Amino acid sequence: MIKSTLSLLILLLALQSKAQLRISGKVENDKNASQRNVSITLAEPRTKIRYTQSDTLGNYSFSNISGGEYLITFSAIGFNTQQKSIQLSRDTSINIKLEIASNELADVQINSKRPLLEKRIDRTVFNVENSVTAIGSDALELLAKVPGVRVVNDQISLVGKGGVNVMVNDKLIQLSQDDLSNYVKSISSHQISKIEVITNPPAHYDAQGNNGLINIVLKKTTAEGFKGSVNTVFTQASHPTASMGGNLNYRKDKITVNSTFNIRKGSIVPFEQSTIFYPSQSWNVINKDRNFRTVPSGQIGLDYQISKKTMLGAAYNGGYTNFHSEENLKTRVTNVNQQLDSVLNSDANAVISSRYHSANLFLKQTLDSTGKQLTINADWFSFADDKNRTFNNRSFFGDGAIIPGSFAEYLSTSKQ
Repeated sequence: MIKSTLSLLILLLALQSKAQLRISGKVENDKNASQRNVSITLAEPRTKIRYTQSDTLGNYSFSNISGGEYLITFSAIGFNTQQKSIQLSRDTSINIKLEIASNELADVQINSKRPLLEKRIDRTVFNVENSVTAIGSDALELLAKVPGVRVVNDQISLVGKGGVNVMVNDKLIQLSQDDLSNYVKSISSHQISKIEVITNPPAHYDAQGNNGLINIVLKKTTAEGFKGSVNTVFTQASHPTASMGGNLNYRKDKITVNSTFNIRKGSIVPFEQSTIFYPSQSWNVINKDRNFRTVPSGQIGLDYQISKKTMLGAAYNGGYTNFHSEENLKTRVTNVNQQLDSVLNSDANAVISSRYHSANLFLKQTLDSTGKQLTINADWFSFADDKNRTFNNRSFFGDGAIIPGSFAEYLSTSKQ
């Protein structure tokens, strides 16, 4: 009888922890007015991240959430980011008042010709060169602050879209998600003039299906002669990560040459833990991972102004990614009495190297005074990817003895 009661109690606790709860609230600015387009992330420590935005009335909500500890983050261009830790056990309302960033106030006053954020019929434009807070960051960090753009685990997407294509100066970047993230990270914020988020692409962009577009527009060299800069960033978390890069530009009469180089090197340690409850068992899963990454990349471009209305240009982009990961996945299986039944252990190692090269030749002709243009592009792209992965699995009884026949080992290789 006692055993049955204990089993029922454990089952009820498990069901309670899986109850579907809701977090909602309203976001206001420093003038007590509703603040729309605020990026809001809900993160359960060391596990998945959810994302939403405040609507035109400043309201937001997350539904179908299990009880537990969460970190909720509110961020918007021109405001200080706010975070709040919560222990969720019932439906909860969280209202936030954002504080305007003091350096943004000064920045907008200086650059009054163009607002920091522009809303147009088919796109949202973030004028990066008008923002002091953009200094010292990269393009991926800037994208995370733009309304409608979601950046989770370095993966870029648009809210409400099936996918996203990224362009630089109206030229499509054809890379995998990982390599695209590395390439975008290589673009320093001081190189960027503006970021355009195009949710309804015009016909000439030829967006695929329901995909949206992000166009990163780089600054143009206007002064004649040489101009260059060097930047470096160091981040210390569990392990250090560093990046160093620079750019060198030259302009003389009708010729403009621009070049950039960047290298990032470091290690991160993702950690995930979860528990799955069954009527007679519970599975506690711990995933420990360490990633090592070295990513050098570079770009060079040449523009020749044939006449006031005609420009001929060529550009090259290239990069290399060296990635190595060591992962351990351990699952502890316990019975209803919380006694250890068995342990499942998996180890995985991956070594991945990828290289990309792209070249573009274009001719741009202005047709009339309204800005209509005819552009002819010729593109070449090369991508190589070498992947080597090893896996091994072992299972053990609760007393530590290996389960006969449970060992398995796999090797996976691929090239493209």
